[in-house]
Amino acid sequence: MFKLYTDRVKCNVPGKYIFRIVNMNKQKSLYQRGLRPYVRTKENYVWVQAGKNVRYGVSKLGEEYELTRKMYSLKFEYTFNTA
Repeated sequence: MFKLYTDRVKCNVPGKYIFRIVNMNKQKSLYQRGLRPYVRTKENYVWVQAGKNVRYGVSKLGEEYELTRKMYSLKFEYTFNTA
């Protein structure tokens, strides 16, 4: 299970944002099978599965830096309704 904790993502403008988390090591992930990231929203302060167009795969970053092993990335879209 992958857990990413941040203090907060400040959203000044409501709308759709794309998140990309890079440098992951696992070749296979539950995100490839339909798992969506968990987010904690300001409106209800509970963790819910959210996000659209969730993608998990080989990161091009590893190729750019000529790393000896493949790196993977998680990418998803999330829409903030309020600022």
